[in-house]
Amino acid sequence: MRYIVHDWPDKEAKLILKNVRDAMSPDSRLLICDRIIVPTYRPKTFEDSIELAPAPLLANWANSSS
Repeated sequence: MRYIVHDWPDKEAKLILKNVRDAMSPDSRLLICDRIIVPTYRPKTFEDSIELAPAPLLANWANSSS
């Protein structure tokens, strides 16, 4: 499964994985390839020179490298 589970709330993700498990044979293996999202934050330095996203957008415009 590639880039699927992260798009779903926990309840639905569990249901997806349960259905995959039910469809697997005893010899099957499941590989999940997904992203780990770095939490965003409001920069504490250079606040005057950084354009912050308006609420409710992520503080750093979803750029985790900021």
